[in-house]
Amino acid sequence: MESSSPFQTLPVELIYRMLDLLDAKDILFSFGHVCRRFYTIAHNYNRLSIKFTYDSPIADIRQLCRVVKPENIVVLSLKDSLYRSKNNVIQLFLRCTFICQMTRLRSLSIGDVEEYDLQTIMHVLITTSTLTSLSLKINKIKILTNDSIVLLSAMVAIPSLRKLTFVVDRKIIDQILWPNPCTIQELRIRTCTDENLFNILHQLPNLRIFGMNEFNIQSINQIVQRTSYYQLTSFSFNYISISIDKIEFLLSFFPSLIYLKLTTKATQSYDFGKRFSQWEQEHFIGKKLPLLQKFDFDISFMCDNNLNLESVLTPFCTSFWLEEKHWFVTAIYRHDNWGSILTLQSSIFSTEIFPNKLSSSAIAYSATTIRSDNALKRSNDWNLRINLSWISMVNIKCLL
Repeated sequence: MESSSPFQTLPVELIYRMLDLLDAKDILFSFGHVCRRFYTIAHNYNRLSIKFTYDSPIADIRQLCRVVKPENIVVLSLKDSLYRSKNNVIQLFLRCTFICQMTRLRSLSIGDVEEYDLQTIMHVLITTSTLTSLSLKINKIKILTNDSIVLLSAMVAIPSLRKLTFVVDRKIIDQILWPNPCTIQELRIRTCTDENLFNILHQLPNLRIFGMNEFNIQSINQIVQRTSYYQLTSFSFNYISISIDKIEFLLSFFPSLIYLKLTTKATQSYDFGKRFSQWEQEHFIGKKLPLLQKFDFDISFMCDNNLNLESVLTPFCTSFWLEEKHWFVTAIYRHDNWGSILTLQSSIFSTEIFPNKLSSSAIAYSATTIRSDNALKRSNDWNLRINLSWISMVNIKCLL
């Protein structure tokens, strides 16, 4: 590059903003080799983001560890494989660098880590860490020793920690000793019980955002009435497997919610779907969740072959949904060899084009309460897709 190039005279602060969009490998081995000035900037850049997975070449890990300054790393993501035939990336990285020198580390994500390596990392970070975000994923069937549980409890007590993701067995969650008071503001976990959930909410007074994938509960309606948790403003409940009545009861403890997300992983029963579509959401939300601004959902359930799709959307075509809240809904009907399935999606999950998830269905159509120009409308826009290859195949079989 010529010395007269205007790019070469840019302030370091502006160049740093551009480097924030690149990974460590591109910064050190591409950008840093352009000229001497860029080499100096690259090796002094103190906001490096490093990500390695079990597919990362060993040579790349070793090469990067040889030149990177640990104190310049602020984001670190390491993910091993459940199948130990793959490279142990986390163990290799720990051998090639000094984690104790990562004094600026702000975000750490560890996936499918061996317990010994996890202990090695935690022993260092609980004494020197300035972490604000921690994500930990452990094999669902993995049971940790008491020493690891003690270290995990010390990790969640790091004063600077604000965001925590635990993809671990609920038995591990049950054993963690939460600090009092706890500084965590955002928590996402894989699964928990009703008692565990309320214990967490009670011990995390600063918690604002909470998400979980599974809720192991049998008798939530028999829970003794507790105080409401006004600190919670965002709640995400994925892979729903409890009834609408229990969902209502659970949400009644969170009157300050601004954001709510409900999704199902597997196809629910017809009764669940009918209850959801007839759920008196306007009354419930208006009374129990008066501050709610955004409601995202993706619910799939079995349905009748003669379903009237327009009647399903009728409860979502009121002024409360379209004019007051500006919440739009798409209903998707699919029919194939396994039966008929109806999906109700909020606008974040639906699109103005025909939904991609219809591609594998034999016959499918959808209706939505939103027009392509985003104008408020109580009528429906209809789309229809017919899988002609499937129909042709059926005709051939019939002829044979």
